[in-house]
Amino acid sequence: MASGMANNGAALVLRFQKVKTQTMRELIATGVLNELEFGLLKGSRKEQSGGKTLGWGVEDKGVLLNMEVDNLTATQGNMKLEVTVRSLCYSRGVTADYLKSEERFNMKQCVLVLGDLGKGVAPWSELVQTAVYLHRKELNIIWIDVPSFASNPQMWLKFGAETIRGLLKFLCVKQVSVVSRGIGGAVFLEALAKAPELFARTHFVYNMDIPPGKGVHLPIFELEEVLRKREVQLWFAFKDDEVYDRFTDGTAQKAYDAVQKIQARLLGERQRSKRVLHYDEVLITENLNDNPANSHVQQLSLSIYTILVFSSALLDSVALFLEIAPGTHQEHMEGGLVGDFREAVHAEALQGGGGGEPLSLRRTRIGHLHGLADRREKARGNRRMLENVITATKGMTLMLPDVQNGNAAGFPDELAKRLEDQGTRTASGSRTGSRVGSRGGSRAGSGSGSRTGSRLSTKDNLQPALPALLRHSVSSPGGLQALANHAANPDSDDEEEDEGSLMDMLGPRTAGAQPWQNYRKIWSEMHGRDPTGYTHPMRAL
Repeated sequence: MASGMANNGAALVLRFQKVKTQTMRELIATGVLNELEFGLLKGSRKEQSGGKTLGWGVEDKGVLLNMEVDNLTATQGNMKLEVTVRSLCYSRGVTADYLKSEERFNMKQCVLVLGDLGKGVAPWSELVQTAVYLHRKELNIIWIDVPSFASNPQMWLKFGAETIRGLLKFLCVKQVSVVSRGIGGAVFLEALAKAPELFARTHFVYNMDIPPGKGVHLPIFELEEVLRKREVQLWFAFKDDEVYDRFTDGTAQKAYDAVQKIQARLLGERQRSKRVLHYDEVLITENLNDNPANSHVQQLSLSIYTILVFSSALLDSVALFLEIAPGTHQEHMEGGLVGDFREAVHAEALQGGGGGEPLSLRRTRIGHLHGLADRREKARGNRRMLENVITATKGMTLMLPDVQNGNAAGFPDELAKRLEDQGTRTASGSRTGSRVGSRGGSRAGSGSGSRTGSRLSTKDNLQPALPALLRHSVSSPGGLQALANHAANPDSDDEEEDEGSLMDMLGPRTAGAQPWQNYRKIWSEMHGRDPTGYTHPMRAL
């Protein structure tokens, strides 16, 4: 597989080819095991290391035995490089019905481990304790080593970035987080500036260093552009010793000054432009062993090899930092370590001070554990509150007198009797008004007046009792049905008024004649002919 490579404006290509693959178990089976692997497996006990230990158990050593070692060749023109790739992968056993070989590194988050390249005897082993710990946290681990660059840090800085980029494309790795030390940190920053799309959002660098030489420098401008445009957070941790000293003139001091200036410039730009960012692009831990009673870094020597032993707190902090999205500020670091900022965000959300941030955005910003682990308990509390509201609502008593009296026995019968009495009085009053009006010669006026008065009075008299009537409509359907079929309904005031008005319109009655006969006589006189059919009595109409 080919990968693009640019150097001094010329388009170069690195082509990788796999030569050999074996695991450490297979290497032990051959009876050949070098001193480093033997020391890691057998020489890490306290009694054999002066009280310093990797803290490994049987499971950790089992992880190391599953490490796969691939020997590759990288060619470009007439140049050929031997590249050694070590890996701890959860999908290392590729079968036809499971995964393709190019998919296996993408099933879990990948971490690229870079030691002090070009200076250490076996750079891959310097951070092996951290790598095994991260693998047990379900992260895939990749080491890269070029034997021909073993003692040449300048070559690593010049060609290391392109080698890393080509190798990641050969392995079909989409993105990696980086854990590095010394020159490995400089090589990582060079690769980040050239191909930021291959790197994830969080990275850890311990004791950042650069190769010696006048023309050696970090790509400061390109790095700052990447940190401005992409969501990337870099954590630089330091601990001075007799070899690495930031306060004496040397490469360590130059690297530390460059990191500090990047942090200061980015922070100043945000403050001047009033740009709000929920994290700092660069985090710096000045001294991991600031507290002598709680040292976070120790060095373990196995023959000529140096192994860095991180404390449990530092390992937990690095694992958390790599797994979650950027979200830590420099002032929020706890003892120089990155804490779980999601706890503070969760507390703020419970207090209602989150500003109404949508849950989906908070999940993207914080990570898959977005502060809702105790949601079940909150749901139970909300359910209890709802039950209390329902109980209080059921216990409330309306203040209307008719509704309160409706709870007494016999209330529906009493209501029906009141409505009957009110309807009878209203009907009799309307009849009297209609008759008096017709005798005085104002039939139409008296009729409309009586109807209007009757309806208004009935409506006014029914209003106080209607709420109680509606309330008992479900519990007492029989009483309401009897009320609807009351005997006063057929003799309503409107029907009586309509009948009286029609009799007056037909004129004086003929002795012995029915009303319909008078109607037929009037119809003949109006139309000048006899009616064409039988006319039903008006009473029935």
